[in-house]
Amino acid sequence: MTTPLQKALQYTVQNDPCLQGRTDYYTTDITFLQLRNESLTTVPEEIKELSNLETLDLTGNCLTELPEWIGTLTELKSLIVDRNCLETFPISLPPNLTVLSLNNNRVSSFSSLLNTKLARFRIAYNQLTSLPEFPFPSTLETVDLSHNQISTLPDGLEKAESLKLWIMTNNSLTSLPFSLAQLPLHRLVLNHNHFERFPEVIERMRLLVHLEIAHNQITEIPQSLQLRSLTINGNPCSLPMDTQIGYIDVRDCLSLRA
Repeated sequence: MTTPLQKALQYTVQNDPCLQGRTDYYTTDITFLQLRNESLTTVPEEIKELSNLETLDLTGNCLTELPEWIGTLTELKSLIVDRNCLETFPISLPPNLTVLSLNNNRVSSFSSLLNTKLARFRIAYNQLTSLPEFPFPSTLETVDLSHNQISTLPDGLEKAESLKLWIMTNNSLTSLPFSLAQLPLHRLVLNHNHFERFPEVIERMRLLVHLEIAHNQITEIPQSLQLRSLTINGNPCSLPMDTQIGYIDVRDCLSLRA
């Protein structure tokens, strides 16, 4: 009986022009492997023999953990494990991994990623309540932590010196640390949190051009704020009439003020 891994390898070999004609489906020349929606409860150990694998997609299975040997896949750059049942963060990550996606799992915590090479990190729709100290590496460019239960942000955020996009929709934040001002963020998404006051640090973020902070409890927006776009709808706020913001979504806001 053909296993899901064998079927995936066969499909990969047959559809890769560089591999067509090969009969050894476990060839180390394979760089991309997709095992989506196969009801897997464990990651097939044969995968660790694919020494040149660069992308591994395990979306839509029943995995509760990832094996420690995942960290030995030295060429792996993209690991996608969305829509599984992961309860723990991977013990070890491949040394050259740049994309890690763990959306829609049950992960409640993770260790510092400071010493990794991640550029994109997605862990939305999990059960995170906090972040570790020095959570992100200097290489990180985008992070999606939306739909968790995070109430505070830790020290050491300034280490993420390449971060351009941070999504924190649907968490429990009430304030932001001043270390955020040291990040080169271009877009910050804070919709559906618990802010009652406009975070002061945002006024110090000189590279920020897009801010989404809809559906909070903010009552006032600083007049000095300079952005290309601001999404503030769903707040009981008043807005300055003389503003330096290019586009403002003000649905459900109360009024303009002089």
